[in-house]
Amino acid sequence: MQMEHVDEDENENRGRIPEDISVHLAISFFQYALQFCLVQPDNGVEGCVRIDRKQSQAIIAGAKNVTLWDDGGIGRSIRQSFGWEMEHPFLFLFEGKRASKCIQIDPRSGKGSPVYLIAICSTFISFIHFTFGSDYNEYLDATTVEEQKQLINDSTKDTFAYMSC
Repeated sequence: MQMEHVDEDENENRGRIPEDISVHLAISFFQYALQFCLVQPDNGVEGCVRIDRKQSQAIIAGAKNVTLWDDGGIGRSIRQSFGWEMEHPFLFLFEGKRASKCIQIDPRSGKGSPVYLIAICSTFISFIHFTFGSDYNEYLDATTVEEQKQLINDSTKDTFAYMSC
């Protein structure tokens, strides 16, 4: 019996869940939760899953037309005479990524390296709550890198984005 060469990357790719399947899993989970588990008020407004991808554009440090695409999300829908209409499509955004097979563990301390999942990753979904400092909008409005650095280096300014799980 002769052994053939096995490509590590090919085997790793077969062992992962593709991004689109991860997103579909999350969409199905949230559809179930919003439609069957969560009691929503009967005032003509509901949180609904958005399965279509949306494009957004941003201006970051003066660079115009930075284009972003999400993988779906949860939006606020309102009841109309003809059915439901998505009023605010960006309450929550879905962003799927392929899962990594390993996390680096420091052998001396036994602690894992910091890994932040701000996305749907294989079958794992991390919920992260973002809050923004009182001067964060001023930071976003800065049109040059120098202006941004000046705001960041000013210890009296709270230009940070805070996240908690």
